[in-house]
Amino acid sequence: MSLRSLSLVLAAALLAACSQDSTTPGAPGTGSASASAAASPGGGAPAPASATAAGGSGIGGIAATVAARGPAAIGANPDRGDLVAYEPKREAERRGAHTFHPVRISEDHALAASGGGTLHITGPDGRQVELVYDRHVEHPRGDWSWIGHDRSGVAAVLTFGARAVFG
Repeated sequence: MSLRSLSLVLAAALLAACSQDSTTPGAPGTGSASASAAASPGGGAPAPASATAAGGSGIGGIAATVAARGPAAIGANPDRGDLVAYEPKREAERRGAHTFHPVRISEDHALAASGGGTLHITGPDGRQVELVYDRHVEHPRGDWSWIGHDRSGVAAVLTFGARAVFG
């Protein structure tokens, strides 16, 4: 499975697990706008509230926000060394050329991989993808984006919020 295929599967699974947000699509602070702003700073998107480089001091504030979301949050799966855990009781759903795999997300794993760490993602076929942390961005509404890259230099942006995860 190529990195692109794994990215599509992960994105589809994350979106399938998300609830619908009541905010206006594309509004500042929503998952899609946050990912766009983080992926293309200066590309016409509004500037994020704060961007912290590797080794910065912003992770503590994010950790407090994540903890306040509680155990029912979309990314509340505990850190077991991987961003995703596949739901063993639910079957994958096929729609045309796409297969959606139900997953549980560990926002704690992304936090642990911040500040110079590595984020691990296991694909549905068992292949491992390692993403190296570059920086993170904190958004005004409490969402935050983990930004990194794989060994080939392909960029990765994951945006975590109270009700959704996009990447």
